[in-house]
Amino acid sequence: MSFKFVGDPQPPANLNKSKHDTDAFSNLRSDSITVVDDDYKLTSNHIYISKFSNSRLSLESMSIHLQNGNNSICNIQSSGPVFIQNAINCIFVISCHQARLHHIKDSTVIVENRDKGNPIIIENCTQLLINDVDVDDFNHPSKTTKSPNYNVLSSEEVLRIKQRIPTMELHNINQCTF
Repeated sequence: MSFKFVGDPQPPANLNKSKHDTDAFSNLRSDSITVVDDDYKLTSNHIYISKFSNSRLSLESMSIHLQNGNNSICNIQSSGPVFIQNAINCIFVISCHQARLHHIKDSTVIVENRDKGNPIIIENCTQLLINDVDVDDFNHPSKTTKSPNYNVLSSEEVLRIKQRIPTMELHNINQCTF
C-alpha cells in the first residue's frame, strides 16, 4: 500500500486570513506602556513596557518585556521569561525562569532565585555588573577567558546595592554602583 495525494491542495474552509492575523497580533503593541518620571507598580499576565526613564518599576507577571530605558530601578518578578533590551544606567533586580538582556550598558543586574547551570543570556551588552550567577555572553562565548562585557559583584556588593535601592536617587544610579 502506498500513499499519494489526489487533486490540488485546498486551504481550510474556515480560515479568514486577515481576521486571523488581526486577532493574533492585535494586542502586541496596543498594550505597551511608557513610564517616565514615575514610581510604577504593575501585576499582570504579560507586561510590555516600550519606554521607561527616570522611574522605579515594580513588575510581576508570567512574562515581561522591557525596552528603551534609562536611569531607572526595576524590580522584576516573573514565573516565565524576562527580555530587556536597549537600556542604559539602570539597576535590574530580577527573579525569573529565563533572562535575556540585549544592548544593556552601564547597568547593574542582580538575578535572584537562579540555579547554577541555568544561565542568563547577554548579547551586545557592555559594562555590566552582575551578581554571581552563570552568564552566557553571546559576544564572548569562551568560558576559558573572562568576558570584557561584565564584572561579577561580590555578595557584599549585592547586599550594599540592595540596601541603597530604596533611597537611591535615580540620577546617581551609575555613581552608586560602579
